[in-house]
Amino acid sequence: MAVQANDRAEVAARIARLEDIAGGFSEAAAWVRGADGAWSLMEILSHLLGDPEETRLAGIHRGLAETTPTLLGEPGETGLSGRRLAMGRWEAVNELAAMVRTMDELQASLDTDQAERTVRIPWLAGSPLGETPSVGVWLDVLLSTHLDDHIAQMEALRTEVKSRDQQIARARA
Repeated sequence: MAVQANDRAEVAARIARLEDIAGGFSEAAAWVRGADGAWSLMEILSHLLGDPEETRLAGIHRGLAETTPTLLGEPGETGLSGRRLAMGRWEAVNELAAMVRTMDELQASLDTDQAERTVRIPWLAGSPLGETPSVGVWLDVLLSTHLDDHIAQMEALRTEVKSRDQQIARARA
């Protein structure tokens, strides 16, 4: 399953957007949740990395090495624990960017047999992907739709945090 150059350029553009968004947060603001309880930047970054016991990339590697392994992680979990609690925003962004680049390179290198291997993701049962998507399809979802959805979430949070900061500054003036 070869990935076209423009697809790889899109992944690079997503990484650049992540880096740009993170630059709009102070270290303190990166831990602040949205007014509606939406995840903080650090929670979103941790979620994108995957379960602390098995990153998304590690799950893909298991999908290539094992027969339909059940992957860790649940929707709505941030995975923010352990060493991730001590991370700064740039460390988290850099780790995520490196993982996304590696996943992109891996997707581009998959042959048809590898791309068609399956992984079990119980919470996807009943979704259009089904409980056992192929490695190629799961990589595509992670590198596109999933990443795009959370980038939009981060951009909205950045706008909200910036607005709150401006309100505080005006109130102090």
